[in-house]
Order: sequence, then structure tokens, then C-alpha cells
Amino acid sequence: MSDLLDCYVRVSRQELCPICDKPDWCLIARDGATVICRRIEQGSVTLTAAGWLHRLRDDGDWSPPPAPKPPKPTPPKLSLEHLKNVHQRYRQNAEAMLPELANRLGLHGDVLDRLEVGYCHYENFWAIPERDAKGNVIGLQRRYWDNTQRRLKGGKTGLTSGDFRKVSH
Repeated sequence: MSDLLDCYVRVSRQELCPICDKPDWCLIARDGATVICRRIEQGSVTLTAAGWLHRLRDDGDWSPPPAPKPPKPTPPKLSLEHLKNVHQRYRQNAEAMLPELANRLGLHGDVLDRLEVGYCHYENFWAIPERDAKGNVIGLQRRYWDNTQRRLKGGKTGLTSGDFRKVSH
């Protein structure tokens, strides 16, 4: 709003809005060419974040400011139960694939098993669970064969950990 006030001044009782004839809510351009009226749409050029933009005079090459970009939709948060079910499905697919991933990463197969890494055959990615302090799966990190990694939308970032109390040497 401060950038807007560099170009516009607020209306007042001394200087009413020329569109709605009111002393508040509206803005007049410092050069007098445009008005942003919060009340009246009729005759406006466009809707801005501050109100309806009206042209008071034609300055030739004038064009309205670009429309604001709509906010990006936020993905819905996934429930712990849903994440747990998705993770269990991926775990069922992983057993035959774990040795191959372990070899690629230079790890022992037990490590990936204890991390409870899963696999999605449909999209060909590894699902690495991320947990909260209580051990609940709160997010899944997807690792693809080309080593790109993406987070499952709707989950949270957590700690990647497993049960390493029974590590065999």
C-alpha cells in the first residue's frame, strides 16, 4: 500500500472522491488522471487490489496497471491416517526393490528397511517417510531414479529416522 500512496493521495472532506462524492476510502492520483474508488464500479477501467480504477482524463498512452496475480492454491493438508495408509501401500511394493536402491546409494539393505522406505510402481519413485517427534509419518519425500526429489503435497517436513537398535555388523 505504501507504493500506492507514492502515486495517490487519500480523499478528504476538503477533496471528495470525484466518482462517489465521499470523503473516505478512495484515492486520487497525484497527477489527477485517475481515481481509485472503493464504492462505484460503473465506468471503471479495471478492479485493482485497492478498488475500482477510473480514468478522469485521457493522457494518450495511458494503460491500466496489470491485474494482480491470483494467489497460488495451497494443497490440502493430509491427515496422519491418510499418510500412514499411503506409506504402508508403498512399503508393500518396496521389498523386491530395496537391494537395487541400496546398491545405488552405497548402503546396506537393512538401513533402507529400517527407515521403512517404500516404492511407488505407478510413478517410479522411492517414498522416504518423514516423522514427527512421536514417530508418526507426517510427510513423504519422493526420490526418483534420476535422483530428483520432491515432497508429497499436503505433507509436512519431518525427521527421516528409523529403528537402528538391532543393527547387525
